[in-house]
Amino acid sequence: MAKLFYFSDIHCYLFPTNYINADDTHTGLFEIAKKIEPDSLVLDGGDNLQGSLLARHVILNKIRPLPQALAFKAAKLAGFTLGNHDFNYGREVIEDLASELNLPLLNANLKDDLNRLKPKQYQVYTM
Repeated sequence: MAKLFYFSDIHCYLFPTNYINADDTHTGLFEIAKKIEPDSLVLDGGDNLQGSLLARHVILNKIRPLPQALAFKAAKLAGFTLGNHDFNYGREVIEDLASELNLPLLNANLKDDLNRLKPKQYQVYTM
């Protein structure tokens, strides 16, 4: 049976580690990606670019490829949307994420006057 996995508000918590005290946890996108079964539909609801100490380090040091994109590729993401915190670091970072993912950007309320992001209002998936 096909399953649907939906992520939201990852906030760059990608590894099974608490960045404050270095404790291992059972969380983080890379950890969750290990549990995703083949033929599952994996979508993300936004708020990935900002939030953790790792996110701050990535942005301040302009690390590319974005670890968030690498984690989503490991999870076999099929489409994504942007949350309010994804706009915190500006258009360039959003464009980098979209380019690195090369997946449908699903945002019904996003208008891109520069036509670089090419958001879609919807995407039909067959499971």
